[in-house]
This record gives sequence, structure tokens and C-alpha cells, in this order.
Amino acid sequence: MRVITEAEASQGEKLMMLVDNCYHFTHRTCFKKYAKKTMLTMNKNGGFNDPKCNKCHNVIDEFNLQELLGAEEL
Repeated sequence: MRVITEAEASQGEKLMMLVDNCYHFTHRTCFKKYAKKTMLTMNKNGGFNDPKCNKCHNVIDEFNLQELLGAEEL
């Protein structure tokens, strides 16, 4: 995982996770790729996994996913 630069932060690339008040930061584009892959890849139980914070591994609920990804992405 790489550090978010000041330039990326000023371009809106810095994304704060608001799940369970963890407030960890991630790259917006990295999170979008990860979340889409996670939600579209079937697990061994025949279901799909929930996206999680990359630092504390708390599950990101649907409300927060919609805030992070936007309704059209979700």
C-alpha cells in the first residue's frame, strides 16, 4: 500500500473511510477497483464478500458504499 501524496489529496484522490468511525484513508481509485472486484467475485460458499477497510478490516455497509462509490457505481 502506498502513501497518498499531497497532489493526489488535492485532486480528490484521498478517501476517508467512515465505517464504524475508523476514519482510515485510502486512494479513491484503488478502493473503487477493490470494492467492485470484491462484490463481483463469488466466494467458496457461493456468495459474495463485503468490501472492508484496508487497515482495520471493518466491513463497509451499503450506505457507506453508496457514499464512497456513488449510486451509479454501486
